[in-house]
Amino acid sequence: MNEMTANLAEELDRFRERIQEDPTTAQVQWRPGSGGGSLGWLTIALLAVYSTFRRKSHGNTLESRR
Repeated sequence: MNEMTANLAEELDRFRERIQEDPTTAQVQWRPGSGGGSLGWLTIALLAVYSTFRRKSHGNTLESRR
């Protein structure tokens, strides 16, 4: 694992050098409709609220497990 981590660090350093020498080596572009995450913030918030109410209504708390 240590060897793999060292190799990754070396490769990232080489990549950074290539990018500085020739910025056209890699181009990052934003595409419409790609937010970068699999779940939106609204979905995460709704799941958090749901799990909180579910836990309270079913008594799934640490105190009830003891």
